[in-house]
Amino acid sequence: MTPAVVFAADDGAHGTEPWVSDGTAAGTHLLLDIHPGAEASGFYGGANFTLPALGPFVPAGDGLLVFAADDGTHGQEPWVTDGTTAGTRLLADLVPGAEASFPGLFAPLGDGLVLFGTNDAAIGTRHWITDGTAAGTRAAPQFDADSPFIGTADFAPLGDGRVLFTAGTELRVATVDGAGSAVVVTFPDSAFNAALGYVTPIGDGSAVFRADDGVHGIEPWITDGTAAGTRLLADINAGEGSFAAGFVALGDGRALLSAIDGVHGRELWVTDGTGAALVADINPGSAGNGLLSLVPIGGGRVVFAADDGVHGLEPWVSDGTAAGTRMLADIDPRPVQPGSGESFPGGFTALGDGRALFSAFSPDQGQELWVTDGTPAGTVLVLDLRPGAASASPTGIAAIGPGLAAFTGDDGVTGPEPWITDGTAAGTFALADIGPGPAGSDARGFAPLPDHSLIG
Repeated sequence: MTPAVVFAADDGAHGTEPWVSDGTAAGTHLLLDIHPGAEASGFYGGANFTLPALGPFVPAGDGLLVFAADDGTHGQEPWVTDGTTAGTRLLADLVPGAEASFPGLFAPLGDGLVLFGTNDAAIGTRHWITDGTAAGTRAAPQFDADSPFIGTADFAPLGDGRVLFTAGTELRVATVDGAGSAVVVTFPDSAFNAALGYVTPIGDGSAVFRADDGVHGIEPWITDGTAAGTRLLADINAGEGSFAAGFVALGDGRALLSAIDGVHGRELWVTDGTGAALVADINPGSAGNGLLSLVPIGGGRVVFAADDGVHGLEPWVSDGTAAGTRMLADIDPRPVQPGSGESFPGGFTALGDGRALFSAFSPDQGQELWVTDGTPAGTVLVLDLRPGAASASPTGIAAIGPGLAAFTGDDGVTGPEPWITDGTAAGTFALADIGPGPAGSDARGFAPLPDHSLIG
């Protein structure tokens, strides 16, 4: 059983346009040729580069997805689809006529609402809220600021009707229906671009983030959305700043992050909202790791790529403790040297059932799709999609339902085309050969239609 899925693809005749599928080749078809002819209606590379878990199609209310497109008449504007041709339409022509409003950075606010920004010379930089209907699309001046979209995860709903966001060096709070916003705290100008950001809710109306107060450098902070409840979490690297980043909530009041303490290099840290502690010195000494993409898989665990200084970049798991932090598999067991000895895992995507998919390289199978349940025994190759050492190069892995994902892979015959997987070889199959020949369709941006039942 596969949910109805919307994605973008190029069939060689219409350019890159939205497609829809019920999980069968016969049920996979062009949703609408928004920009008639061979010209694409959009890039469909992503809705928000600061929220990589989101693709170009973002869920709103009543089973709708909002996205940005250009029909050749109205310019780049917000669109909406319910997965049918008749239900795929221009949401609002925010800059009337052929001039575009360039909507982007869509961010779900909960309760079926989506926040997005526009930037055009005619209307300036503005924010909007939509529920996926024309009547429910309105200006949101409470989120407007002189320099929005700076930092990472700028807009963070606290779960109690309030939304934290950054505006230059200010941390602000607003409500969806409010007339304006309030400044929580103003930080001094920093020598580092986007010092303020990574705002990440951790529950109970609190969020962690990073900031530079002009004294401690870039360090982790915590806030409850008030000035009195905003404080430095830890001075991890006294006087220099730890350049804290990669915050991810574990779902139990804790959060993981990466930071540099001046001794261990960039490594994994944990906070429970009262302080911060080093989880593990994965790469002993000052070399450290990147650790900017930590993906929660449930049970208070995250998966990520790390280098322990011996095995190169390989998949790891952590539950926020030293004992629960370990390498999952040495997928490329060769000695580490330029061009070999590490699998470079990436694209970690939680399946919602305690497992995650990712792409990794092995000398025998090339770059292929792998799955992990957070244990070494449960970290295995899903399928050698392109048999032998050649690579299928899976990209755009996206969860489309509990235990299900879509991705783009190249089997060496059809080129890059959409595939469906349940994380097993038997449950992995090609969706459709949309772009005939080895060029493929370069399918991307997979998203399940919200509130739609599974279609067999």
